[in-house]
Amino acid sequence: MAIERGAEREAERGTGPGAEIGLIDMLQTAADDVAEVVRFYSEVLGATVESAHDEWSQVRLGGISLGIHQRPASVERWMPSFRVSDISAVKAALEAAGAPVLRDFHDIPGGVVMAFQDPAGNPLQAVQLGITEAELGDRSP
Repeated sequence: MAIERGAEREAERGTGPGAEIGLIDMLQTAADDVAEVVRFYSEVLGATVESAHDEWSQVRLGGISLGIHQRPASVERWMPSFRVSDISAVKAALEAAGAPVLRDFHDIPGGVVMAFQDPAGNPLQAVQLGITEAELGDRSP
């Protein structure tokens, strides 16, 4: 049974060359008052505050991080961020498919993120940890 479940998980992964998408790493949204939203998640729902700033905060709830941007923001509704092992390969797969890249690589604490859109217009992000935007530039062909 465990082998079958493993095979099912393998079948669910992205199949693009080098563009394997991992688990959802974070959900992001925007708020007029970031501190108020952080208080709600931490005090009412019991979330752990991972980072608290005026324009960006992050809490951990139910095994997932929730990122809250100050409005106006590039994100206005919930947006999942998927952890990837090769963000450059993900970008190449998106470009080959004609998928819009909403915001190119940019540094975040601990890694690099890129925003893109699915065919229905839903915003998504890919995040690679342990690398910087400058290091990605060094890997260009």
